Parts: sequence; C-alpha cells; structure tokens
Amino acid sequence: MKIGYARVSTEDQNLDLQLAASKEVRCKHVFIEKDTGAHAH
Repeated sequence: MKIGYARVSTEDQNLDLQLAASKEVRCKHVFIEKDTGAHAH
C-alpha cells in the first residue's frame, strides 16, 4: 500500500499538483499538512 504526503507552507500555495501526483501513483492514503515553519515551537 502506498501512502502519500502533501504539504504547503504558505496561504498562497496549493496542494493540487502534489495531490494529482499522489493519485497518479495510486496512493491509498494521503496525509495533508498546511502550516508554516515560522509557527513551529
């Protein structure tokens, strides 16, 4: 089973290309993260 991971770090970015690539390689599950490193503790 393939598992994908998609991440963007700004509000201006979107996940479309990453999600399309995950779908193309037939990932069963895709984890999505929308966060900026500036808020990391």
